[in-house]
Amino acid sequence: MNISSNGKLKTDKLTKKEIVFFGMGDLFGGGGGALVNGILLTYLVLMGLEPWMGGLIVGLARIWDAVIDPVLGVFSDNTRTKWGRRRPFIFFGGLFIPLALLWLFAPLYAMNSVWLKFFIYLFGYLFYNTVSSVVTLTYNAMSSEVSCDYKERNTVNTVRLVFSMLAGGVTALAPVELMGAYLNQSISIGTVYLIIVVGFGLFFTIPVLLSAIYSKERVTLPEEKSTFTIKSFLTPFRVKAFWYILGMYFFAYACTDIITANLIFFVKYALDASASATIMLLLIVGITALVAPLMYIAMRKGVAKPLLYRLGIPFYIVGALALSLYQGANALIIYLFCGIIGLGASSMMFPWIIFPDVMDVAELKLGNRPTGSFSGVMSFIKTAGSGIAVALVGAVLSLTGFQKPETDPITGSIIREFTQPQSALWGLRLVIIIPVIIMMSAAFYCALKLKLNQKRVDVLKTLIEHKQQDIPIEGELLAEYQSIEKDLF
Repeated sequence: MNISSNGKLKTDKLTKKEIVFFGMGDLFGGGGGALVNGILLTYLVLMGLEPWMGGLIVGLARIWDAVIDPVLGVFSDNTRTKWGRRRPFIFFGGLFIPLALLWLFAPLYAMNSVWLKFFIYLFGYLFYNTVSSVVTLTYNAMSSEVSCDYKERNTVNTVRLVFSMLAGGVTALAPVELMGAYLNQSISIGTVYLIIVVGFGLFFTIPVLLSAIYSKERVTLPEEKSTFTIKSFLTPFRVKAFWYILGMYFFAYACTDIITANLIFFVKYALDASASATIMLLLIVGITALVAPLMYIAMRKGVAKPLLYRLGIPFYIVGALALSLYQGANALIIYLFCGIIGLGASSMMFPWIIFPDVMDVAELKLGNRPTGSFSGVMSFIKTAGSGIAVALVGAVLSLTGFQKPETDPITGSIIREFTQPQSALWGLRLVIIIPVIIMMSAAFYCALKLKLNQKRVDVLKTLIEHKQQDIPIEGELLAEYQSIEKDLF
């Protein structure tokens, strides 16, 4: 099992097969969340739950996901087996992906008790999030452990990104098209269920299992085991720069999750046009992908990352507000608004690109580099906050009088749709308008306060070296240190 006589993992080179199979494992990481986030709220409502109940399920399950992540992370860190500490979690977690989808998307349209449905779906989502965390947390951790070589790690993580983007595109578009076809009575709910459980189940599970089987960890395991404490969890909040990047990450992604959760019903009822939700998403995702290389070129030329982040937000706000307020029937105009959103959505990738720079600030202030604690807190806040935000979407739809379609208790096909009252149509619009104005403005403000550029990052590295080597910080460098301390500590 590639274990040396002293119990340490070997540092042999990665093979091409291992690079590809490990990279394929991120088909679930990039696609599982996109699948569930994109259609679950709509699916639960179509299965007979009130919108507020569906939103509550999403909120509670995501809070659970956020809470267990740090615990699972420490547990996998402390695991010792002859197969390594990550691979058993990835393999056995992967086996449960189809079962989790089978439970979460069970077509319970014929069940009379709405509260029984509620708890079945709630525990189904709790189970799905547990399985997802077991797989993705350990897989992400292993991505830095499959090689000790800097170039090899860059290669394998680039391959990961390609598979992740591929899965994100497929699972953002295909499920929305499925739900649209079901709403238009082109396919049955049984077909939707079969495609999700079997099609996407295999699409996710097989690569995860291959990743666990054909990959291995190449690190020296620490003798001292780690512990999770409240103090270590709160450490990132001592750094001002972390507050700013956390705001950039949370506000932007929570806003996007709200829009995605609301998209199918918004297109179906609030837009008086023949626009396709699938084409709308394709335009947003496609233009975002086209703009991304330009952003990387700008970064290489020294343009500050927080500035590039801010440049995208006005496009996002203008496009989303125009889309939510538009009441015409021209699908081309709607697609134009989606293209503008895509221009702005390109900034969403920046929080994790800026993250290493923020860790330089943290290392200078704290004297160490607790990357795991910082990334864990970011994931915790984003997941829990986004869950609460989506729960509020369901509550708003219920309060504004949204009328869910009725399904046949035998076949599950939609037998009656209602003309939505004006209050519900405005509810569908407001759950886009309000988050976009408030959250994206807050994200812009956080990026404005994060005063980081290439020059300052270079100074940070120099200051860290001086502190590590006990070299006095004097003159111009001292002035730079005091400026950084004021802005970012």
